[in-house]
This record gives sequence, C-alpha cells and structure tokens, in this order.
Amino acid sequence: MKVKQLLNKKNWICGALACNEEGLEVNPRAKSAVSFCLLGAIKHCYRGSEITKITKLVQSELKAKDYYPEIDCWNDATTTSFGMVKRLVNKLDI
Repeated sequence: MKVKQLLNKKNWICGALACNEEGLEVNPRAKSAVSFCLLGAIKHCYRGSEITKITKLVQSELKAKDYYPEIDCWNDATTTSFGMVKRLVNKLDI
C-alpha cells in the first residue's frame, strides 16, 4: 500500500506519528494504528531502505518549495492542510 492510498482527511493527524482508535499514540507499524501523520504513514507503508529513500524524496520536495525541511515539522505546521499533504503524496506517487 502507498501513502496516497492510506491517508485521507479523516485519518490524517498532527502531533504524533500514529494513533489508535482511542487516540493514543502507537507505533506507526502497529496493527492498532488507524491514523497517521505523513511521516507515520511513510513508516507504516514502507520498510527498511525504502523509508530512507521516500523520506529523502519528500524532504527534497519540501526544500524545493521553501517549506519546513523536516517532514514532521511541515506536517504539524498550522499552515499545512490535508490538501497540501495529499497533493504532495500524489505528485511523488508514494
């Protein structure tokens, strides 16, 4: 599964990598994880060296747009909307 297939407006979060149905923070790879920030979604969907490759790709795109250089900071910024996240993951096809 790709990030663009996992994330939607209802399960995108800020302030944690992943949460369970009760809203408690969990490991993004946990079976109980149901909501994710962008970085948590990457860690949920990819493994090993793929995570490094995808995070570098995303960080490069954020830097090119003069956004926050770190994925979690950009995801959690009050100026970042789910629409912006969705456009980014669609553009990068991740």
